[in-house]
Amino acid sequence: MKRLLSLLLLLVLPVALAACNGDGDEEDTSRRSVVAAFYPLVFLAQYVAGNEADVTSVTPAGVEPHDIELTSAQVRAITESDLLLYVGENFQPSLEELLPEVENELDALEIDGADRPGDPHVWLDPVLMIAIAQQFTDQLAEADSRNARFYRTNLENLTARLNELDDDFQQGLSRCARREIVTSHSAFGYLADRYNLEQIGIAGIEPNQEPSARRLNEVSEL
Repeated sequence: MKRLLSLLLLLVLPVALAACNGDGDEEDTSRRSVVAAFYPLVFLAQYVAGNEADVTSVTPAGVEPHDIELTSAQVRAITESDLLLYVGENFQPSLEELLPEVENELDALEIDGADRPGDPHVWLDPVLMIAIAQQFTDQLAEADSRNARFYRTNLENLTARLNELDDDFQQGLSRCARREIVTSHSAFGYLADRYNLEQIGIAGIEPNQEPSARRLNEVSEL
């Protein structure tokens, strides 16, 4: 009986000690929940967080991010999350309208187009995506210090991949005879700035903007 009691203590005691810190408080072992505005930010969050956080997207697959209207379930998911990752510049109006109501209930990391005011498409520049990933990792590591090293290792791997993509762009575009790129709407300004390209958008920054007949003629002549 004594041997059985000793064995039970050996099994139970380490678990009990691991669940408490030096002050007697329980260690927070729950998974963090992250809500990201749309796919590029979902990819970033999933890469850094790995299996230590639950990452969900505000924008369903196949839906234009600009046009989303939040459902009650999405509002609840955002409110109950630990961290919201989103793009500013009125990229998703329905999401930004919600923020004043939930700003005291969760941490939010806004990605803005500081280098191109009015243009939210900052994720199309791999170098700027590295900076965004670093901001996200810092905020996630602060909220979940237990897994901070894991998150920072994932950040290093993601940074290496984005630097490799940047190198591919730099080398692949170094000898282009023409620098103009024609796009359906003017969403590629950050990419063009980074790699010395000239963006020629058929429509404006907003994808629902209709081009004028004059603009269509100009692009056609080009």
